[in-house]
Amino acid sequence: MTTTGANGPGCSGDVWAVGNVYPDGDVPGTVDLQLRGWLKVFGVPAPWCTLAPTVQWHNLDTGATGQASTNLGAWQPFFWSAPVVGNLRLVTGPGQVEFTLTTDLPHTPSVTNFQVY
Repeated sequence: MTTTGANGPGCSGDVWAVGNVYPDGDVPGTVDLQLRGWLKVFGVPAPWCTLAPTVQWHNLDTGATGQASTNLGAWQPFFWSAPVVGNLRLVTGPGQVEFTLTTDLPHTPSVTNFQVY
């Protein structure tokens, strides 16, 4: 999870990722990430808040690197009660992979690593 500013008047929030590290069909080393974010103004979900978080990855076993981004937001209704969602598919290759979640706005970077199959 990372705490970040967001695009829009008074916007900020939290963004995190949930992933699946098991192979997808014939492609071992595939990671499916769902990025989720609560984008708010003074603690209240705000439909005008948007953000484009980036996930950078580094396969510690092979040295391969990459990154991908997705958009979160896009005018949710005021009464929505779930985080905004974006999906990424990363082909990191199998191995121990380090993931860094960042944004292009002021934020606290989040780093984690896990085994990809």
